[in-house]
Amino acid sequence: MDPHSLVLALAQRLAADGGRIERAAVTRLEVAGNSVQALHAGGSRRVFDYIVLAAGADAAPLARQLGARVPLTRERGYHLMLRASALDLGLPVTFAERGFIATPMRAGIRLAGTVELGAGAVPDWRRADILFRHAGRLFGRSSLTGAGRWYGDRPTLPDYLPMIGPAPRAGNAILALGHQHVGLTPGRGDGRAGRGADRWTADRRFAAAVPDRSFREDLTSDEDRLRQQMLCREPVALGQ
Repeated sequence: MDPHSLVLALAQRLAADGGRIERAAVTRLEVAGNSVQALHAGGSRRVFDYIVLAAGADAAPLARQLGARVPLTRERGYHLMLRASALDLGLPVTFAERGFIATPMRAGIRLAGTVELGAGAVPDWRRADILFRHAGRLFGRSSLTGAGRWYGDRPTLPDYLPMIGPAPRAGNAILALGHQHVGLTPGRGDGRAGRGADRWTADRRFAAAVPDRSFREDLTSDEDRLRQQMLCREPVALGQ
């Protein structure tokens, strides 16, 4: 398993099909007559027939310009990489009582599973480092050798559903965001929801993920309270 190689392969396929990847910060969208007329990126004004907004945890400011209310939070995840020789592991193993997964990959063994909601600018590496201790206890290793650590911000909406479909104020703009933990998995479905260069047609399977849906301001049901408690628990409580 090698997610990085998979993403590179997708980029190569895009290029082979005539696409081009540019790195530039999009600062403003020009919207008029229910259509995006242009976008401003990298100090220049760009004109496109259609756009797809898939900007992850930073999508909310641009989505507002398209008439969508997007109360995203950064559901930050952390993982640690161990050298492949650190553990004798041939397949992914979930330790539910300690809230993490050990996965053998081409680059080594990945320990992942912690969550931090509403994360700030500075990562809290304690949430990653605790995985060393958990793995050491479970596998009977007094010390483990790390090959690196990582964090990433998962874009998450209050109802835990993504937002997929035409923007409320711009029929030529598709929103594809809020995919929390499963960003790669529904990517193909996102593409299908927006297929057709001259008419963006929403797949009925995405009815619950429409951009103009409403969000509750408070969590009142027992199910939602339990979900909130599970997502917000402190890393020191894992396995205790």
